[in-house]
Amino acid sequence: MKEKETVEVDGVPITYFLSEKAVHIDNNKELESIIPNPKTAIKLARKLKANYQKKYGRELSVSELSMAIEIYGHIYPEKMAKAIKELPLPGFVDHAMNNLIEKADIIDSGEESIDQNRKIWDVIAKVIPV
Repeated sequence: MKEKETVEVDGVPITYFLSEKAVHIDNNKELESIIPNPKTAIKLARKLKANYQKKYGRELSVSELSMAIEIYGHIYPEKMAKAIKELPLPGFVDHAMNNLIEKADIIDSGEESIDQNRKIWDVIAKVIPV
């Protein structure tokens, strides 16, 4: 596992780590606390991209808006899965919710060459008015 770093957004510490062609953000209570304001998600993306640029000497080929949308695309499904798990569930549904929660723990926002969902986030970013 890569060494975790912290970036502050509106006074809230957000933990993440960088790898070649990607940013990996911890999906936790601190991240959830800043997300209700969409501009804050973009601010986080901007800071993460700047830190990537410093470390790797090149820009991460992921737009700020696409990264912000990807953050939302992980936080809210995870919240929904956690709420559903409070219900009495058949085993296969409980298992599916556990898988969703596990996959959303770290938000892997990467370039198209390594992130099979990048096109989805990019398309959504094109239709969101900023």
